[in-house]
Parts: sequence; structure tokens; C-alpha cells
Amino acid sequence: MVEEKQKKGLCSLFGFLYLKVLNEDPLDFQIVDINDRFLFMVGENQEIVGKRKNELNSALINKVAEMIQSGKTDAKVFSDSTVYDIKIFNNKNGLSVYFFEDIYKPEYGGIVPKLMIDNGFLDWAVRYDDPRYYPISIGLLDINGLKNINDRYGYEQGDKIINKTAQIIRSNLNSNTIATRLGGNGFAIMVFQTSENEILSLLFEIKRQFEMAFEKYDLSLSTGFAIKNDKSLNMTKLFNKAEDNMYFNKLLQKGSVRRRTLDAIIDIFSLKCPREAKHSRRVSALCKRFAIELDLEKEKIDSLTVTSLMHDIGKVGVKDYILNKPSALDEEEWAIIKKHPDMGGKILSSIKEFQDMAEIVRQHHERWDGTGYPNGLKGNEIIFEARIIALADAYDSMR
Repeated sequence: MVEEKQKKGLCSLFGFLYLKVLNEDPLDFQIVDINDRFLFMVGENQEIVGKRKNELNSALINKVAEMIQSGKTDAKVFSDSTVYDIKIFNNKNGLSVYFFEDIYKPEYGGIVPKLMIDNGFLDWAVRYDDPRYYPISIGLLDINGLKNINDRYGYEQGDKIINKTAQIIRSNLNSNTIATRLGGNGFAIMVFQTSENEILSLLFEIKRQFEMAFEKYDLSLSTGFAIKNDKSLNMTKLFNKAEDNMYFNKLLQKGSVRRRTLDAIIDIFSLKCPREAKHSRRVSALCKRFAIELDLEKEKIDSLTVTSLMHDIGKVGVKDYILNKPSALDEEEWAIIKKHPDMGGKILSSIKEFQDMAEIVRQHHERWDGTGYPNGLKGNEIIFEARIIALADAYDSMR
């Protein structure tokens, strides 16, 4: 849960209004705190803090008074295409009032929030689980390395990084997008009537801007997404699927520049050939299940999960027309495809943290009988993890 002080700051950041009142007299309460956005809305020349309700002429404050008198804690005020979703919370020092600025969009069923700052994301998501908005995608983002920033520079600096990240996210939102801070280091995005390329491009751009903004820090942004086209997958399962994908990617990232470089390669690979990227995620999930059934140590399970996720990374160097060709490949094209395990091995071997995975990726198309490629290895000459990836790869291709 986001603390009271943070909520006030986030309201200012996201363009929302914040007001705190003493409720000793519902008919004429005293205002004890506001944020800059509220001051702007009621008039910058007015002194607000310390005044009582009857000293001010504000439709929004009058609406709060009506709510307090009637005992309501939730109401809406319409103004042109803007809707203020007013929520009142009791606390030991009075009442905290939040004015969440929403957008009225009839084409999306009415009111769409700009950006929420609490844990109501799934509640909102469920409201839009409707065929009119399909395909719907959920994207998750999580900041890696923030604990080290808090430890080294203090929590105030960590909060600035969270706030700047929220600014970056907000700057990339459009009218078919809902976003929220999930608490801690995480954010979530939901996009209506979207495509896989659209959510990938959105997450890619947010990550690009994040890395530019925090270039001097040892930080990275893990992302993951899931998309639904019908009612067969409910919103909770869609969220969990996006979370699983994000944690796959998080395994790749510990904040180092080299890992961010590899993450960028994976993003480009996903944009270039989404079908291959989805296949890689399925193979990774299968390998994880195999590793668990084989009772491997957790460290080996995690390593195999990451390595198998990258098993086809060498295809980033293969021409699009070959990867996406609907008909059978000719001899020359097949020769190019067969180079991808070696290319993947070279990519990984150039990155210090992943050098131990390079040979596994290089061998994932070798076969037990020696008929595989690129080196025609057979039997126990093939690394154990490469054999597991080969099985998962073949199984997924046959499904």
C-alpha cells in the first residue's frame, strides 16, 4: 500500500488533485493540506490552507462537503470530457480526499482512468473484460536495483526514481490505455483493442526512455505482457500470465549494462518475429517443468529457464522473409537457418555474465544420433541442458 505522503506526491505527479480536511464540522470543515494541482484548479491567487469551507467558493470543495454530510466516500463530478472520481478516506488526522482525473470516452464504455496509484488495477480490468475491447493486453514493469539506490542514496532518491518512472509511463499513455502503480517498484498497463506488436512497442519505448533517464545508475526495467482475444482467459489469469513472463525477463536482469544490452536484443527479437518469441517463452516454460520433474537444484532450474528462453536468439540475425516464409525453405535458406545456434552462442559468449550458457545454446540442435547441427555431436558429447532444450523445442514445434 502506498503511504499517505507518497500518495500526495503521486497525485501531483500524475496531475490529480489532493485535499486534506479536518472533519470536526461537516458543514464548515477546515482545509489543512493540498497539493499544487488543487491550488491550480481553484485559483493560484487564493490562500487555501487554514481556511474553512465557507470562506471559499469552489464547486469541488462544495461537492466534498455534500459527500461528508451524506456519509458518502465515493462520487463523480463531470466537467466537459473530464470526470473527477472523488474518494474520501478517514485517517487519524482528519479526512484525505483524492480527485482522480478520468477521461470520458464513450467509445470505451464511458469513463477511463488516466493513471491510478493504488491497488485497484484488477478491479478496473475486470470492468473492461468485454468483447468490444478485445484484444486486451496487460503489461507489467518492475524496477530492478532500486534497493541498492535506497541503501546508497536514501529513500528520497528512490522515490524520485519511482516518480520519474511514472512520468515516463504517463507520457506514453494514450486514450486506450489504463496504467497504475502496483506498490513497491511495480507498474501495470492495460491496453484495449491492441495487437502484440503494439504492447511490445509500448514496453520497448518505456524501457528505452527509462534507460536514458537513469543511465548513471545501475538500474534496469523488467517487463512482461500477456494478451487475450476472448473470454477463455479471465483477467486474473491474464495478469498472472503477464507476471510469469515478466519474471522470466527479470532473471535476465540484475542491473548490469551487459544484461541490459542482451535484454534489448531480446526486445528487438520479439518485435522482429513475435511468433518465434512466443515459441521461446513456451520452450522456456517446458524446460522449467522438465527441470523440476528431474529434481534439479533451484540454481540449475533458473539457469535452464533463462538459457532456454534465449535458445533461438541467434535468429535475430536471420532475414525477416526467411523467418516468416509461409512455404518450405529452399536449400540456401535452410543453410542460413542452420547457422542460428552458432550465432546465438556467439552473442552469448560476448556477454560475460552469459558465457556459461553460450555452448548450451550452440548445441541445442545437436541430436543423439549425430544427425544434428552445427557440429554433428552425438550421445553424451551433447551438454545435458542442451538435450533438454532440444526435447522441449521439438515437442513445442509438434504441438
